[in-house]
Amino acid sequence: MSDKITRLEKIERILQELGHEIAPSSAILDFGCGGGQFVREMRDRGFAAFGCDIEFANGENASSRELRDGGFVRLIDAERYRIPFEDDTFDFILSYQVFEHVRNYPEAVSEIRRVLKPGGVTFHIYTSRYIPIEPHVHVPLAAMLRSYWWLYLWAGLGIRNEFQTGMSAKETARQNLEYLTGRTNYLTKTAIRDQFKAHFDKVSFCEKECLKYAINRHGMRAYALSKYLPVIPGLVSAFYKHAILAERPHKPPQRL
Repeated sequence: MSDKITRLEKIERILQELGHEIAPSSAILDFGCGGGQFVREMRDRGFAAFGCDIEFANGENASSRELRDGGFVRLIDAERYRIPFEDDTFDFILSYQVFEHVRNYPEAVSEIRRVLKPGGVTFHIYTSRYIPIEPHVHVPLAAMLRSYWWLYLWAGLGIRNEFQTGMSAKETARQNLEYLTGRTNYLTKTAIRDQFKAHFDKVSFCEKECLKYAINRHGMRAYALSKYLPVIPGLVSAFYKHAILAERPHKPPQRL
């Protein structure tokens, strides 16, 4: 398998493996779309793709402005936490590395179900709470350990992300603490499953399928090894990324 697979191709193959085909007529929502790059990729492929987010600061360019002006990407009502689309709009709702930032799970998952069509599918890949190196601040175990002294210790040892070059240890630790407590929310796998089970009857985790269609060579090698070491998908799930899929049931037939 080529390592040139795109994120869209990866998601298409995973969903197909799980029995869900993204048809050309499918209406798709990118939940937490940032500047809309993935929406643009899907629309260029001919899908009826839209996006939503709390803010659009990421990826500001002519393409993202065009998507906003056309109503293809829209702001979520942060006060009421309402996704800006009508009920039963989308066949698929997708996100990639978004749910570790969601602050209000009950409202978010409820809204996802509302705008998903009966029979629709929602699929999310997100970072594990137990990831060894928190990917935003680059501090070991910082998804769990958020105290100032822990962040200051690693800042003092020289750990910085790409935006913190030249900052003092004190300033770096303070900034990381503000970011982690204000912009991330790493729940356990069990807690996230319970949040989805509150709104969907059918919920499953599918890390093995994600590993099979990994974008990079490391993931592909891990999948190859998993044929001999079945614990590998579980380890990837525990210490790297989770993938959750939920289905909204079809509406029952009306009685005459």
